[in-house]
Amino acid sequence: MKIIPFLIVIAAGVAGLYFTQPSEDGINPILGNESYEVTFGAAIPSDLNEKERIQIHLAYVENLLLEQDVSHLSKELQENRKIAINLLSNYWRNGEFPSNYDYPNQRKPCFRDKNNQICAVGYLVQQTGNEDLVASIEASENYATIYEMTNPELIKWVEQSGLTLKECAMIQPTYGSPIYYDENYVPPGYAISSSAISGIGLSTSLISMSNLKKPSKGGWIAPTIGMASGVSQITLGAINYNRQYIDPWTWSGSVNKRNQNLSMFNIAFGTFSTAFNTYALIQQIRGKKTRSDLSWNVFGYQSPNNDISVGFNLVKRF
Repeated sequence: MKIIPFLIVIAAGVAGLYFTQPSEDGINPILGNESYEVTFGAAIPSDLNEKERIQIHLAYVENLLLEQDVSHLSKELQENRKIAINLLSNYWRNGEFPSNYDYPNQRKPCFRDKNNQICAVGYLVQQTGNEDLVASIEASENYATIYEMTNPELIKWVEQSGLTLKECAMIQPTYGSPIYYDENYVPPGYAISSSAISGIGLSTSLISMSNLKKPSKGGWIAPTIGMASGVSQITLGAINYNRQYIDPWTWSGSVNKRNQNLSMFNIAFGTFSTAFNTYALIQQIRGKKTRSDLSWNVFGYQSPNNDISVGFNLVKRF
């Protein structure tokens, strides 16, 4: 008896699966993920998109910089500091950040990437008239942290900026690797959950078909599970049919063709599984044998474009 709720939980649970990003290191070597944790009072979620994650961090650091007592600085340094903070504010609000193309599955600082997108500190350096310094760091220490950089011109810039070296290090975010989706991409979580729930639906339907010939005392178990898995599969297909999988760097989404084909299969097979197992359950409750003049069959076939489809036929003999 305990097997019923257990399998129903499985069938419902797999319907909610979808592709999520793996856990990563902190957004900043000094502050870690403090920016999100302090701002929202919770641990950073694994599916937070990269753009928003960086913006939250830089906005948080901007506030930290504004809160500092800088009365000990000269008027010139105080003015330079205001300019740097204003540039930082414009930078993170604009939302154009570099990508880490050279270190897959790692978070790394990136001074300027191959698409000419520049990091926060690099932007401050560049916008204060130091493009040559940016180019020099890009060529020699592009993936280094501020503390690891050895360019003497950068040290001079920091001294004249009104910021401290630690504050510059707090500004500098780390970046993950960009993710791309093609038209045939199916997220692993969706593929696995579809396979699992299809297996449950097919197994229970075959058991229900066998029990139709001779109603039994426990013959209601399989169709009940089959109905639950069918509804879950319909839900899974409907949720994912037009789901846009977001590239966390470009912040653009795409609906993939093969993903939609899989969703159509889930909706079709889920509908069949629900309808057939409902019929089987009614027959079991009534205690009637199946009619000998009716027969049905479920079959799979491959379409010309190599997509896998499922078919169903019902035959009545007169």
